[in-house]
Amino acid sequence: QKGDGGKIEEDKHELKKWISIIPVVAVLAIVLALTFQSPAGTTHLSETVRKWIGYNGTSHQFRSDVHYVEYFIVGLVVAVFGLNMRWKAWLPGVLGCCFGLIDETIKIFLPIREFEIVDLMKDFIGVWVGVLVVGLVSYLVKGGHRG
Repeated sequence: QKGDGGKIEEDKHELKKWISIIPVVAVLAIVLALTFQSPAGTTHLSETVRKWIGYNGTSHQFRSDVHYVEYFIVGLVVAVFGLNMRWKAWLPGVLGCCFGLIDETIKIFLPIREFEIVDLMKDFIGVWVGVLVVGLVSYLVKGGHRG
C-alpha cells in the first residue's frame, strides 16, 4: 500500500502526462492549419518569414526547408509526451513520421497543394532530430541512465 506521498506523486505524474498532450495537439493543429491554408496565405506567410530571417533561397525552397523546423517541433512535443507516457524511445518518432505522411497525403487531395516526396523526407528528418534531442536531454538530465 502506498502512503499519501506515493499517491500524490502518482497523481502528479498522471496530471503531467495529460498536460503534456496539450502542446502535441496545438502543434499538430497548427501544421494542419498550414496544410489547408490558401495559396495566397501560404505565400504571404512564407515571404514575410523568409524576409524576416534573411533566408536567401527561393520562396519555394524556403517553404520546403520549413518542413525541417516544423517537424522538428512535432518531434520535440511528441517525444516529451512519449517520455511522460513512458513509451518506448522509438515510438514518438514513428508517430511523428506517420503524422508527416498523413499531412503530405492530404495534399494529394487538395487542389491548391501538392504531395512532394522531398518534403516528406524533410518531415521525417525533422521528427527524428526532435526525438533524438529530447532523448539526449532526458538521458543527460537523468545522469546518463534510463529510469
